[in-house]
Amino acid sequence: MKEFTVAGYEIVKIPIESLVPHEGLIERHVQKIFNEIKNDGFLKRPLAVSRLDKFGHRGKFLIHDGHHRTESLKRLGCKSVKATVIDFFDEKIKVRKYYNWEVDFPKEKVIELALNALNGGKLLPRRDRTFIEADGKLLKLQNNEMVEPARPTPLKELK
Repeated sequence: MKEFTVAGYEIVKIPIESLVPHEGLIERHVQKIFNEIKNDGFLKRPLAVSRLDKFGHRGKFLIHDGHHRTESLKRLGCKSVKATVIDFFDEKIKVRKYYNWEVDFPKEKVIELALNALNGGKLLPRRDRTFIEADGKLLKLQNNEMVEPARPTPLKELK
């Protein structure tokens, strides 16, 4: 299933129903991304996810970056996504509050939100942001070549 690796993490094709969100969506953002993907005809970058196996949910993946892309792909009739599977508890992975990057956001809280979502719990958008530490700097996972390299995947491969 592994397609290639980047920064020591594997990039794989994952069934969309295996993805678990931990935050809600902003509809205008979904629409913008939906239109971009539809017009481009491909997914530009893989999502950033981690496995939920050790939390009793074998085969499920927590979305760290890509909630809006996932919803857009669903609306486009896609059945799978390309995603980089990270080790969320790797010491290089850091989580901060979305609007205040100086404040830690507990990783355990992210897991709790995802598990709550699996049980039908309500999700709020923009709670946290995930980073990777490299060379003493915190770099966003979003559009980060180390984790989400620009590697376009045609929509027909995801349907």
